[in-house]
Parts: sequence; C-alpha cells; structure tokens
Amino acid sequence: MKRHKDDGALQECGCAALRNVALNSENQVKIAAEGGIAVIIDAMRRHKDNGALQEDGCGALGNVALNSENKVKIAAEGGIAVIIDAMKRHKDNGALQGH
Repeated sequence: MKRHKDDGALQECGCAALRNVALNSENQVKIAAEGGIAVIIDAMRRHKDNGALQEDGCGALGNVALNSENKVKIAAEGGIAVIIDAMKRHKDNGALQGH
C-alpha cells in the first residue's frame, strides 16, 4: 500500500485485507506497530470518493480500535476526522455508516 498510494483499487483491497486480519487481537497490535493505522488513513484521504475503500477503511480502523491503545493512536493520526468525512461523503452507504 505504501508503494502504490495512488492506485485506488489496490488501496481498497489493502484496506479490506487489513479489516479482516484486524479481527484478531494480536494483529491489531501488529498493524499499529507496523504503521498500518497511518496507511489506512492515508488511503482514505487520497481516495475520498471511493465508497468501497472508505467502507473498508472505516471497518479496518474500527477493528484495529478494538485494542484500546489503538484508539488513541487512531485519534492522534487524524482518523476521527477522516471517518467523519467518509460518513458525510457517503451518506447512502449503509455498511459504512454502520461501522
């Protein structure tokens, strides 16, 4: 994801993959430690109009945030604003709104 930041399809798949692996508590810690929170947020900032990416990005951040220490990291990286922006831009995306 770091090498192909402008490839929306790749970023969407990456966010989806991180969303899935972040269901595991050990992976939540690893994703944060490897800079995954910033990568997800960067993808969401670069591809604001990609509803599927925004949905997977919100899902990934939500799963990573199941670890309480990561909640602070997500906020510090600007994740709250990115999530709010995604919710405003994609009001009709019920899955995104549900995260």
